[in-house]
Amino acid sequence: MPPLDELRERQWSRAETAQVLQLYWKGCSIYCLEEECGIALRQIVVRLLRLLFGAEGILDDEESAWRSGQAYSADEQRLMRSMYKEVRALGEIAGAMGRTPLGVGGKMLSQNIPHIPPAVVAEYLADPSP
Repeated sequence: MPPLDELRERQWSRAETAQVLQLYWKGCSIYCLEEECGIALRQIVVRLLRLLFGAEGILDDEESAWRSGQAYSADEQRLMRSMYKEVRALGEIAGAMGRTPLGVGGKMLSQNIPHIPPAVVAEYLADPSP
């Protein structure tokens, strides 16, 4: 289990958020983001899930996630991709797979599956007008 300070969700500056999004947009893996930004992987994943999926609340409640911690089968990965393409909510995808939203979201991020929504691009990545 990570240290308690890594479990608490950190406060993000606009510049940190923009940096993570810019690197993710360019195809940087979540592990690269951790190294480049100097921010714990878990914190990056949580921030991206909140921005890319609009995820709210607790993301890692393992009590209802009966498959938490187990390897993902090829069928599960297909289901995950299919449900994402159907624009299903992260919690719904996780529930169907018996996993936590943090686990499913982290898996999708590690495969660069989710796209950055246009509203997030406009807020954090659009060039400001002079």
